Amino acid sequence: MAEEYSERFQGEVMRILGTLVEKVSDQGKKLDSISQQLEVQQEELRIIDGRALDIASKVLEIDKRCTVIEAKIGLVEHKLSGLENEVRQIRLELDELNEQFDNGVDIKRDVEQLGIRVFQLEEKLAA
Repeated sequence: MAEEYSERFQGEVMRILGTLVEKVSDQGKKLDSISQQLEVQQEELRIIDGRALDIASKVLEIDKRCTVIEAKIGLVEHKLSGLENEVRQIRLELDELNEQFDNGVDIKRDVEQLGIRVFQLEEKLAA
């Protein structure tokens, strides 16, 4: 009887060990699958990292270009400011010249009226 229990015990142990080996094998397969997925993801991350470095490089280049453009815009704004000042000065001078011209027209009209009066006086004297 002890032998019968011993054989049954051995059989049960062997069955449990077989089940355990299968489960360990299944877990090993799952770990291998996970390991492969991690390797694929690491490769994808390397590719993404490379792309990110390319993008960062392009962003830096664009930033440099923007800095140059901003400097050029600042220069243009400075030149425009100078031109605006010149335009104001020219307008002031034109206003002054127009005023002098208007005064000149008044003087010219006064001279013409005096000329007419002198002519009328000469006519009266001649008559």
